[in-house]
Amino acid sequence: MNGTHRKRVAIAIPYAYLDSMPGVKSLCNILAEPGNLIDIYTIKKENYTTPTFASEFIRVIIYGEVFRGIKSGASGVLFFLKYFIFYAKSIIASLNRYDMHVGIGLRGGVIAVIAARILRRHSVYYSMELYCTEKSTSKKNWVNSLVEGMVFKLANVILIQDLSRAEIIKKHYALGDNKIAILPNSINTFAKRNKTTYLYDEHEIPYNLNILLYIGALSDTCRVLELVKGFQRVPDNWVLVVHSKWDGYDKAIEGYINKLKAAANNRVIIRTKAVALDQLTELIDSADVGVALYDSKSMNVHEVGLSSGKIGHYLASGLPIVVSSQESLSIFTENCRAGITINGGDELAAALDTIKSDYEGYVQRSVACYNKYYSIENYKYSVLKATKCSD
Repeated sequence: MNGTHRKRVAIAIPYAYLDSMPGVKSLCNILAEPGNLIDIYTIKKENYTTPTFASEFIRVIIYGEVFRGIKSGASGVLFFLKYFIFYAKSIIASLNRYDMHVGIGLRGGVIAVIAARILRRHSVYYSMELYCTEKSTSKKNWVNSLVEGMVFKLANVILIQDLSRAEIIKKHYALGDNKIAILPNSINTFAKRNKTTYLYDEHEIPYNLNILLYIGALSDTCRVLELVKGFQRVPDNWVLVVHSKWDGYDKAIEGYINKLKAAANNRVIIRTKAVALDQLTELIDSADVGVALYDSKSMNVHEVGLSSGKIGHYLASGLPIVVSSQESLSIFTENCRAGITINGGDELAAALDTIKSDYEGYVQRSVACYNKYYSIENYKYSVLKATKCSD
């Protein structure tokens, strides 16, 4: 450190997948850009990559206990309390030199607003879910909605990934515009098409074949099984790569992987090894089309919009996209004409044929779409102004 930092910011991220959170990594880089010192307090999960940053003003402090499997119920509460103590001890050791506390996700938000309120500092909450629309579905979601309401009231600034989601939250919690800034779930880059051979070389795929790529969670919410089944109708000149991450402990994900393998043909490749964010970009660059299907029964998913990290990744790499039919995604297919909307996996083959018939046109529109809607440059100064990190 050169000692010229203007403000000190502590960021609470009690989750193990920071390297899979493009919007959060972009936020860290935005806050550090004016010369502020950023300390990220996060955790390590077995078989997941440890996040790195190029900026000399960003430090990553890892909680000592390695996170394994899924922490829920009593074990989840205990792990959260351990992290809370870790964060509190770190703040005390810093002699309360932080000017601002930033919380990522609900757990991080709780920690940040409590610390900021006790220490009389500025607080920022980065909202990642629409808990208020899901409170009637389970007791857990009802509690989450109640807790998030408290976080919204206490936080000085709230960062939300999409304007439609912001409108829902503002209405539900009676929040003013002055507390909210928009920051999409996207990497800090300008879009460009730079075709690589990453997946071809990793899996010995013939170069004359096209790659359809899915990245993200393995679940029915993301309709991955439907995707794999629908791909069976796609012509033989296509390969489907499903890229996700699995720590080797979660039995539910293991069961879902087995379902995918049972439904897959020999042109489907399932990857479950986590890669660093920079490496993920190279991986995506090697594909030809990206796919993102959502089960939009939940309002949280129905209003996904610019909170979709996978769509942001695809467009940043200039990939045309195939997406599910829902209003929040029409911005990409109708406004930008960067891809095709489908109702189900049985329409996948026709969508890919349409894209290939004007492939370069779709690529150009995908690049333009990212730079217009997802590019961090469009939101950076409003975030810096809201958080007062450029003062």
